Amino acid sequence: MLWTGIGGELESLRKLQERIEQETGNFGDHKEERLFQPHLTIGRIKAFGIDTPRVGEVVERTHFSKLGGWTVRQIDLMQSELAPQGARHTTLAAITLAHSGM
Repeated sequence: MLWTGIGGELESLRKLQERIEQETGNFGDHKEERLFQPHLTIGRIKAFGIDTPRVGEVVERTHFSKLGGWTVRQIDLMQSELAPQGARHTTLAAITLAHSGM
């Protein structure tokens, strides 16, 4: 998995994540035990065998500048299904956020 961390003013994002956890706690049988780590997934890398460690080494040595800022106006609930042909993503619901700062 290739991802980049998100920085800046994260309090609203953390509150939103907590609310989502509360509202979806009864769905499924998995509860996330890890600490919430705001990030943006860039993609998946398929590397097997001897080249696998080299992918991580190259990423660690690469410096990325800031990606810029943005305002989130909608959240999509996505289903991700991994298949031999690649991942298939389906939008299950789309929620438009109010202008209340969240």
